[in-house]
This record gives sequence, C-alpha cells and structure tokens, in this order.
Amino acid sequence: TFEEVQSGQATLGSWKEQYQRLRVNLRSANLQAKANIGKAAQEERGLLLGGGEESTVRRRNLQTKAGMTSAAESITESLRRSRQLMVQEVERSANTLSTFG
Repeated sequence: TFEEVQSGQATLGSWKEQYQRLRVNLRSANLQAKANIGKAAQEERGLLLGGGEESTVRRRNLQTKAGMTSAAESITESLRRSRQLMVQEVERSANTLSTFG
C-alpha cells in the first residue's frame, strides 16, 4: 500500500542519515586516533632523545618497580620453601607419634 511505501521510504531516509552521521563520526575518530598515536610517538621520542630529568625519573621508577617485583618474588619463594619444610616436619612428628602410640 501507499502508506507502507511511504513508511519504508521514511525508514530508508532515516537509515541513510544515520549512516552518514556514523561515517562522519568514524572518520573523526580515526583522525583523532592517528593524531593521538603521533603525539604519543613524539613524546616518547622526546623522552628517549632528551635524556632530561623526566626521562631519568621515569627510568628510576621503572627500575624501582622491577626491584620491588624481584624482592616480592624472592620473598614468596622463601615462604614456599619454609612452608614445605614445616609440612615435612609435621609429617615426621605425626609419624613419630603414631610409632609411639
């Protein structure tokens, strides 16, 4: 019917407008992403080549974090070994008690 055709055309028109808006938004988002990537690369290049205070502080922070991680791993491994020794000692004590009991 005529009403269905008009409704279909209206829906099609709405979808075309939405499609165009989405294309524009996608293009804007792509351009912004490209600009952000370029800016990040430029900042990183500046930090690497600058050798300034900010670069030194950043490097120290990374080294500190790496040191803390290494220390935490070492402590964790020590605790695991201690736990294993305690488990073995408890088992020995249990065996001794069962022998006398």
